[in-house]
Amino acid sequence: MTTWADIQKLASDLQRVQLGQVSRKLADRNCIEVVAKLIDLHLIDIVFTVDGKEYVTKQHLTTQIKNECLGNGGRVALSDLAQILNMEYQHIEDRANEIVKSDQGFLLCVGQLIAREYLNNVCTEINDRLKEEGRTTLAQITKAYDLPSDLLKAEVYAALGVRIEGIADKDDPSIIYTSDYIDAQKALVRGALSAITKVTPVQKVVTDLGMPVNLFFRSVDELISAGQLRGQITGGRNIDRAVYVPEIYNELLRVYVLGYFQQNGYLELTTLKKLGISDSTAYLKELLGKEKYGGLVFLSTVALGADSWTESVDAVTAAIERDGWADISAHLPPAASDPNDSRLAAERMSKLSADWQLCSDAYIFTNVLVTQCAKALEPTLNEKAREEAPNVAKVLKEMQNKKDEVVAAPKKAAKKGGGGKKGKKTKDDDDWAETPAGGGQTAVFEFMSETEMVAALQEQSRFGQVPEELLQEVVDRIRPQLNTKYRERLESVFLSSQQDSSQQQKRSHADFQEQLRVLYNNICLFDAGASVFDDLIAVQLRQHLQRTLCTDAAYMALAYMSGAPSTATMTAKVRDQTIGALETVPARDAFAALFASLASKKDDLEEFYDALEAVSNPSVCALNLKQPDKKMRADLLNDYAKELRRQLSECVDPATGLLLALLVLIAKHSGVGVHASGKFVPNLVDHLRSSSLSNDLKELLGDTQQLVVMSLKKKDDVEQNAQLSAKFEQLKAQVLRESESS
Repeated sequence: MTTWADIQKLASDLQRVQLGQVSRKLADRNCIEVVAKLIDLHLIDIVFTVDGKEYVTKQHLTTQIKNECLGNGGRVALSDLAQILNMEYQHIEDRANEIVKSDQGFLLCVGQLIAREYLNNVCTEINDRLKEEGRTTLAQITKAYDLPSDLLKAEVYAALGVRIEGIADKDDPSIIYTSDYIDAQKALVRGALSAITKVTPVQKVVTDLGMPVNLFFRSVDELISAGQLRGQITGGRNIDRAVYVPEIYNELLRVYVLGYFQQNGYLELTTLKKLGISDSTAYLKELLGKEKYGGLVFLSTVALGADSWTESVDAVTAAIERDGWADISAHLPPAASDPNDSRLAAERMSKLSADWQLCSDAYIFTNVLVTQCAKALEPTLNEKAREEAPNVAKVLKEMQNKKDEVVAAPKKAAKKGGGGKKGKKTKDDDDWAETPAGGGQTAVFEFMSETEMVAALQEQSRFGQVPEELLQEVVDRIRPQLNTKYRERLESVFLSSQQDSSQQQKRSHADFQEQLRVLYNNICLFDAGASVFDDLIAVQLRQHLQRTLCTDAAYMALAYMSGAPSTATMTAKVRDQTIGALETVPARDAFAALFASLASKKDDLEEFYDALEAVSNPSVCALNLKQPDKKMRADLLNDYAKELRRQLSECVDPATGLLLALLVLIAKHSGVGVHASGKFVPNLVDHLRSSSLSNDLKELLGDTQQLVVMSLKKKDDVEQNAQLSAKFEQLKAQVLRESESS
């Protein structure tokens, strides 16, 4: 083995040679030629520097590379060596590869020559840092030493337990702990979790402790296995879902759940979930035991105990027996408010009795409700049948017209084709021919729509609380039955009305004829009464008669003929449309002439009489109207005067009473009836002044007339109104005495 003394001896020999005198010298060119010749003869193996001025042997270059690597701390880049040694990079790389092959104390990595001693020193430094911090990661080491992670991973793992006193994490080997660090963290976890008394998210605990997730879970598992921690982690190893449930919480939860169930008879599944019970089925089976668990009825959000379920069933049964239906949601515990709870309960209860039927997943009903609804609508059915019976004839007539059109179509086609076979009976013919017994096509009539039936039932107090969905379900069931019954009833009423139609028509015609005859007789009476006046007044009285009683008679006849309920308030346009809608041409012509006569400006009513006579024709109204004879006129006048006296005796209005008094006196002294309004009062007074009335009565009439005129001008004059009232009472008493005397 070479000693330091040997090295010193060689150094002194080298110095002596270098300082010694040389007897013979070679020129530089000769030296170069000699070296080149030696290289060609393969007697020496050298490499030149970059500038070509120097050369070294490969062995010497190898020695220089090793020395530079060790001198640089055991790690040097090949590019740096090429610069330091003034050699081409390729020579440096070749020598480095030879070094790695021949000497296991070196390795080549990412263009760097690294001595094994350097890696040993790195492991020592890592161990020192690990002792200080208790934890490190491969990423931190890689960043600190700027070496490939694979190289460091292999070296560090190989040194664990030897030069590095640490333990790699089982779940994440890139993390390295010391035993003391693991024990400290475990103690920290034990202390933190032992202080927790409620369900706590693991994420919060880990964040507060500031420790790795994997180490936390492993510490908890070891503590629970060792019996040092009473609790458990649920939700798996996902930190976002995992929660820690202490055993004391489970005990308190058990007491709470049992107490709540015993007190209320049910459990809210959503509440159990909020309390941290993810699998409520398994939890309740363990908590309640096999017998009690078997009696539970699970709905969507609650689990009902056997007693609570029985109470709900009993309440539903009572409601159905009382009303024929039950709202399931109303008889469940308040906590079962979710619609799915009612649906599941209704489905389960509907199987308890064959008579119970389910509706809208929330109601149960029986045929009792169906029968009640059907009976409740029967009065409406009978009433509608009576109301619609008169329209049946019109509908049947329209249907018959359509049938004729359908039947006539193939006949026209056959005629157009030149004869041949008879038209084949079509399906439409069969449809129209389908008539119920009695010959009426009442099958086309419908009692009510579904919406109308539901509305009709809701109007009745007994069904006011029944939900609309349930009523719709019931209506769907009873509607075909009610439609059939309605058609039968409609047919019965229609056939009965057909039998009574002719008799009713006769009575109606007789009543109409009698009313019109009375009106016609009065017109004749008043027309004759106008003749006792001057020509000008007579014409005005007849025009007034034309605007009133004659017009009433014309509208009365039109109302009877057209079937309209009332025509007295018709506009001229509607009246003309009504006349135009009459069935026969003679009727339309007769009524057009009648209303035209009302607008006549002639001095007499002959045109009206002629037009009314045309309306009375058998082809129109078939009336028997005759001018009253002398005896009838006397009777009419007597009745008219009697009615005037009655109205006068009851009258309290002076203006109206004055007109009535004048008409009574004219009927008494002139022997005629007059149809007049208030504007004719002056003319009537003038007429009576020339009669045989006493002067006192004439004077009383004049005074009363003046007072009436003055009162109309000054309606608020109390004194004048009082004077008029007194004068009117005096006139009324005298006229009644005068008219009653023979």
